Amino acid sequence: MKAILFHTHGGPEVLEYTDFPDPRPKPGEALVRLHAAALNRMDVMVRHGWQGLKLEYPHIPRRRRRGGDCCN
Repeated sequence: MKAILFHTHGGPEVLEYTDFPDPRPKPGEALVRLHAAALNRMDVMVRHGWQGLKLEYPHIPRRRRRGGDCCN
């Protein structure tokens, strides 16, 4: 899959559009193909750095999602 992600805090220059491994759903989970995604203010604040917030990197911002088809 393609993803926009970042490996460190910063401005828009830290965002990277890249290939990312397809997620594998666990039992009881569903895999959904998104048709659109957007960033909101919370995503921007997280990218800039939020004191006390610990992220796993690479981090994929994903607050807003729209339209999906079940894939599994």
